[in-house]
Amino acid sequence: MDDLPESREIDIHLGRRLRELRQRAGLPMSMLGEQLGLSHQQIYKYESGANRLSTSGLVRLARVLGADVPDFFEGLPGFSFSGKGAEVLQDPHSSVETVPIDHLPPVIQKRLADLVDAIVKSSERDALQDQ
Repeated sequence: MDDLPESREIDIHLGRRLRELRQRAGLPMSMLGEQLGLSHQQIYKYESGANRLSTSGLVRLARVLGADVPDFFEGLPGFSFSGKGAEVLQDPHSSVETVPIDHLPPVIQKRLADLVDAIVKSSERDALQDQ
């Protein structure tokens, strides 16, 4: 059985962390939204977990808030950012060696497939919201 939280729990956790990081940076929702070209209502929806953050949205938020992407996942059960993966996420100029997916353990293949699926769905939702 997979011990990772459900998607909704992750959305809520990321929203809480966004609120904490925004408050730590001393930014009101309106100012953060302005810097990202978003309304304060959209920031509120992210913070409440009502709307899902895209991967690119997390990167943009991290930059504006002076945080690292892994900071959003801090405290989330089943997630740990350490080693090479954390370095790659924190350094936009880093690179990693590629490994054929079929050489990875099945559980990792499944998680990667789920991650790609979530990113695609999130990107599609973001595109629809931008219309």
